[in-house]
Amino acid sequence: MKIVSWNVNGLAACKRKGFLRVLARSGADIFCCQEIKTRCPLSTPGYLQFWNPAKRPGYSGTLTLARKEPLSVRYGMGIREFDVEGRLITLEYDGFYALNVYGPNSQSGLARLEYRTAWDAALREFLLTLDKPVILCGDFNVAREHIDIYPENLRNEPEPPGFQSLEREGMERLLALGLTDVFRAWHPQVEGAYTWWSMRLNKRLENRGWRLDYFLISEALLPMMQSVAPSRRAASASCGSRSVGVSAVAMHRSASVARFMPNRLYPQWIKRFCNCTARRSFTPRSRRAA
Repeated sequence: MKIVSWNVNGLAACKRKGFLRVLARSGADIFCCQEIKTRCPLSTPGYLQFWNPAKRPGYSGTLTLARKEPLSVRYGMGIREFDVEGRLITLEYDGFYALNVYGPNSQSGLARLEYRTAWDAALREFLLTLDKPVILCGDFNVAREHIDIYPENLRNEPEPPGFQSLEREGMERLLALGLTDVFRAWHPQVEGAYTWWSMRLNKRLENRGWRLDYFLISEALLPMMQSVAPSRRAASASCGSRSVGVSAVAMHRSASVARFMPNRLYPQWIKRFCNCTARRSFTPRSRRAA
């Protein structure tokens, strides 16, 4: 089984620049999109569509495309304050839950840090209600450790939004529920594995970015993991218009791929492997979320 996660930074714009081509070539069984910003007409033969747009137009939102009908679907966490932003979709299958996550950005001046930390706590409580192993993927809008951020990005501000102590503690508490950061578990010393770059000063071209996108999986699923690798196809689609007065720029996020080996304890359709993709690249280029 293959799961792809991609912050598209506006699905309507991304669609015009090759989204459907990327989807068709991905071979994904589940394709998770974050920051869709709006619901738009989308023809996806072979995929069921599960939309969770934000109530506020042009903001946030998630979309999950799935080949197989899930046993159940949940939008959000059942808390209106958080659910109006469309940041979570949960699909239930026989042996696991697949969660498409788009974490809130604390924003400049830390205007939404309190909201962010409350959302983190609510997500942890929500996960405790699930009775099967989980695969969380998406844009968590936080860099876990110093290795996950280009050093120069901390030169003027040791704890910028996305690297605040409270945000990082929230991620560690999430992992403490029995989850594993797949990429970092397999590549503990790899530097430069960023998934977002600022659009200013050629930061993507020079790979001066942040790792904000993750695949977090339950420890029960870890033995089935086969590999983690970047996906370049999404980046080549040039999807992702970042607001710097430019209508189209190279896509700010790429993807990583995690593979799970078959296991008789899990459904038959996991027979291929699970390729979990979260915008990233070892020799990446540029991005930043909302």
